[in-house]
Order: sequence, then C-alpha cells, then structure tokens
Amino acid sequence: LTATLSRARGTSVWRYLPNTVGVEGRDWVRRGITAGSASDAKLTLKGDLARFPFLDGSGTFLVKAKAHDVTIDCAEGWPRIEGIEGDLTFAGAGMRVDAHKGSLLGTRISQTVAEIDDFDAANPRLTVKGRVDGPTARFLEFIEASPVGESIDHATSEMKAVGDGRLDLSLLIPLANTDDSRVSGDFEFLGNEVTVEPALPPMINVKGDLKFTDSAISIREINGLFLGGPVKVRAATRDGRVEVQAGGVLSVGQVRRRYDWPLFDSLSGTANWRAEVKVKKNTADIVVESNLAGLASSL
Repeated sequence: LTATLSRARGTSVWRYLPNTVGVEGRDWVRRGITAGSASDAKLTLKGDLARFPFLDGSGTFLVKAKAHDVTIDCAEGWPRIEGIEGDLTFAGAGMRVDAHKGSLLGTRISQTVAEIDDFDAANPRLTVKGRVDGPTARFLEFIEASPVGESIDHATSEMKAVGDGRLDLSLLIPLANTDDSRVSGDFEFLGNEVTVEPALPPMINVKGDLKFTDSAISIREINGLFLGGPVKVRAATRDGRVEVQAGGVLSVGQVRRRYDWPLFDSLSGTANWRAEVKVKKNTADIVVESNLAGLASSL
C-alpha cells in the first residue's frame, strides 16, 4: 500500500497510529504534538500485517512528511519547542523529527533531533538532542523554568546575563514516567556580561563553558574581566547550592570608579584576590580574601 497526503494536522497524528503501538507512545503523541501541520506526506506499507511493525525486517512501514510550525511539548515542566520546520518520519515502531528551524524560550534551535526509537518498548523513551543559539539570559530562564531549577533550589534565579551563547542540549524522557527525565547541556558563553549575585559587580567579556544536568551545574573554568582586571571562575553544585570560586587581579582605579569611597583616594596599584560565593535560593554568602601585595597607600 502506498499513499500520498497533501496536508495533515499535527494534533491528529496520534489518531492514525496503528493500534499495536503501546499506550504510552500513543498518549505522548496525542499530548506532545500540540500544534503544526505536515505536507507532502508519503506512506509505504508492505508486508504481512501480523508481523507489524516489522521489527524483524520482514516488511516496511514508513511515513515521511514535511513538518511546518510544529510545537512539541516534551513533558510536563519542560519548556516547549515551538515553530519547528523540518522532516517528520515514522519508521517501523519509531518516530523521528529532524528540526532545521525552531525556537526554545525565544532562542533559535538548529540541527535538532527528537526521536522515539520504539513506541512499543516496555518503557518507550523520547530523546532530544540539538544545538540552541540565543541570548544567555534565555538559557538562564530555561534552567529556572525546567525541573533543573527545582533540583538546585533555584540557586540561579538571581543571575543575570547580557549577550549571546550556544547550548548543546540532550534530553531523555521516559514516556511512562516523565518525572524521571534526564537532561544534560554544555553552554558556551560568547563574550557575555554576567552578574552572579546582585550584590557583586558584573563580569564582562565572559568566555568559557558551563555544564549542567537535571541535578547539578559545573564550570571547569571561565575567563573574563572583573573590576578592570582578569578573572578566572570555577563553580559546582553541592547540597542544592551553587558554590563559585573566583580569583583575579584587583585594580584600585577600577574599583574607585564603581565604589565612591574616600578610602580609595589614598590607595593605588593592583593586588591578587580570591573569592568564594555560595548561592542558595535568593541568598548568598560571600568571602573575599587578598594579601594586598602590590597596593600602595598614602593614608
């Protein structure tokens, strides 16, 4: 059997999945594809229907279509992927969406694949892998709006950023129990201005990588400028809080520009410093240390 469909509604796709498809898979397609359409769909069905969906290779079940303005709601609590343009494929017992264009919380997605290998598996899983480009502030929103924010006790809720970044994202969602979803991401700062805590001045020209999972955040090292001097930052999640370790060079002249304190009228020079910031919810513990070597005083 071969057929061609000129158009189809994304919200109706689940109605045409064969009854042999598992309940969890059918339910996810019904809930997960919330908007969009398909065109130029081509169906090929060949083989003994008693062996459908032909996992033994004895036959063929293949549907290919062009997806337009599709919205995928991966799971409760996760931001939706919207405006998807790409290729939709049902092959055997699985489904795959190759997205060439789309958005996630106002960012741009590309080279993104959403896939269910086997609807009829004992525990069918949805995997999403792709690249996202856009404002860094949007990625902080993604962390806060997803279950990641809850698992780290919203430690990043007060962080601010100006500039763009790039994210390589991977999602693994068991359709029978979406609460067991797993996420990992590798985010690259592209010369950003980042405020870790409102009480502290921002870092500028920030470059480096931030990695996160569904339960943790880590920074091996990012570089930037802080109060006019170079700074290196590391961070990790421990016991539900984000612990940041930083070190750099302090320039009195730059500090004087930000903090109009009479003390700095009598100081000059530069000195090394190190700091530790522990952030949890909307509170932060900040400790800064310096041996002051390199400073001059005319007090």
